[in-house]
Amino acid sequence: MGGHDEKPSSQSTKSPGQPKGPGQPEPRLLEQVRNVMRLHHYSIHTERSYVDWIKRFINFHHMRSREDLANGAGNIFCYT
Repeated sequence: MGGHDEKPSSQSTKSPGQPKGPGQPEPRLLEQVRNVMRLHHYSIHTERSYVDWIKRFINFHHMRSREDLANGAGNIFCYT
């Protein structure tokens, strides 16, 4: 009945950040961050903090795309 041998269906063998299947879009940046943090068993509170800081960073630098984010290190250097 209870089946202690059953695995939760939410766990996946695919690596985080990869598309879920053919025709499926690539997960968004923050979803990729969450997936990696869950893979490494970070606390949910740590995950929320990291995601919040990433959002603040993106908003502060007015980034709109992944290309903008890739150049983010140069933006930080300009402000220091």
